[in-house]
Amino acid sequence: MASNPEVFFFGQIEGCSNILVGGDGIFVEAEIEYGPKWTPINKLELIQTQGGYVDEDDYVCFAHPFHAHFTTSSYFGWPKLTTKIYKLDETDTIDLVSYGTMNLPVTPGFHECSCDTWSLHGNRKQETFSYFLDSKPTMDKITPVTKKPTFREFLVTKPGPKIHVNVEVMLKNFKNNQYNLSKN
Repeated sequence: MASNPEVFFFGQIEGCSNILVGGDGIFVEAEIEYGPKWTPINKLELIQTQGGYVDEDDYVCFAHPFHAHFTTSSYFGWPKLTTKIYKLDETDTIDLVSYGTMNLPVTPGFHECSCDTWSLHGNRKQETFSYFLDSKPTMDKITPVTKKPTFREFLVTKPGPKIHVNVEVMLKNFKNNQYNLSKN
């Protein structure tokens, strides 16, 4: 009898580009979300990079590693990386810059990926505060956007920085269980 299929993700949040926060430091917070038929083998913790500053090429380098190991009985609910970019200004205030979601690769091997991010575009009052006080409108929880993608169509957003991610994907016992997975 064949064992359940397993998926290994070994990766790193390499950095961010298109940063529009001037001389402020930034960092990325990420979480791996997955479907109900996926079981993590290792403890999945919140991923948080160290702070970094924009270089002359408008890039911030993090090289922050992450890994995840799952067993599954279905292709549905394939893991995704949900991200938030924060900035730290000269007064030690932390503000949310943008949100992003990226599906992790489904094929084995090394992948260079990028995650486009976005921020909320507020009403006139919020945008005025944003201009003068540098405070952006934020969501209380990102979960409705990632769990129910149709919710996002009602949001008014603007583009944010791009997060660069490298991921190595390893699959185990998929060939033996292909028929069983397609039925779920």
